Amino acid sequence: MLKVGIVGAGFGRAFSKTFAYHADCKVIAICDLDKQKAEIAAKECGAKKIYDDYEEFLKADMDAIGVFTPAPLHVKHSVLALESGKHVLCAVPAAMTLKDCQLLIDTVKRTGLKYMMAETSRYYPEVIYVKELNDAGEMGEIFYCESDYFHDLRRLWKTRDGKPTWREGYPPMKYITHNSSGIIYVTGQRMVEVSAYGWGDQPPEWVRHYNNPFTLSVALFRLSGGAIAKIGICWRIGRSETVRFAFYGTKSSYEPANAPWEKDKIMTGHKCMPFIPRTLIERLHPSLIKEELMRGHKGSHPFIVTDFVKSILEDTKPTIDVYEAIAYTAPGICAHQSALEHRIVKIPDFG
Repeated sequence: MLKVGIVGAGFGRAFSKTFAYHADCKVIAICDLDKQKAEIAAKECGAKKIYDDYEEFLKADMDAIGVFTPAPLHVKHSVLALESGKHVLCAVPAAMTLKDCQLLIDTVKRTGLKYMMAETSRYYPEVIYVKELNDAGEMGEIFYCESDYFHDLRRLWKTRDGKPTWREGYPPMKYITHNSSGIIYVTGQRMVEVSAYGWGDQPPEWVRHYNNPFTLSVALFRLSGGAIAKIGICWRIGRSETVRFAFYGTKSSYEPANAPWEKDKIMTGHKCMPFIPRTLIERLHPSLIKEELMRGHKGSHPFIVTDFVKSILEDTKPTIDVYEAIAYTAPGICAHQSALEHRIVKIPDFG
């Protein structure tokens, strides 16, 4: 039985419930600065202990930690967990700087423990479907990809009492993994250089948190196999939230539905085949095939937990291991630099 702890009872609450349903797991403890949030999450998942001190939490008898704290804390909390002997499942992004990308890799190598990124878009049904088509040669050569993440976050920039949250001023491109993950997974190529632009009109107090003037960033990436990818991320926009992908190949292309009454499309020449991507529930651990667990992020949460737990119990490489996580994360760090400095930036190869 894998003993699991969760730090961050906001987004982590959904994952604590998912771990609790897994037949091979038991949630031992919840950690959050907000005691009420921790108590609610603990009650839902059956955890007996709650903490508001992370270092005390790490002393509990646990095998693995789910890190679901604010993005700027991911490296700190992941490194401390690994150094305390715990495997780590971490929310996105993996890191905020290239230096911390390397620190995370070095810590995983030194400890020999499992690290997996909880990237939801990598598990979207349409991404998996196009990946299978591409692996079978049905797409030909994918030479161009597009991905957008539009999410109006203005209501999340401040707390109810008017204090700034970690999201206020956060650079769009440093949250790139919802987009980069699908492109890198489907094409099998890494991102090697980027040219990016930004737009925004926020006041100085908003900008100073992260030295970021942008609420929109658009970047053009060169991939290692020669393909080109365009990614747009926006925090201030008059539309509903969406993460969408398009893939264009020499034999076939994929485009997403752009309205509720449309279907996704696979196109070959002049033929257009509308379809609805199927969630591959047969890949899940049987104890996680439950409708209530499939509601968030296109049903990705149970797949993430299934793969993370399997990597520990069977001692296999995590689906999104530390190298894959950094491959998804580093391009966004470099894209933000490109937009600030108005130049093409090379993306380091971390392995």
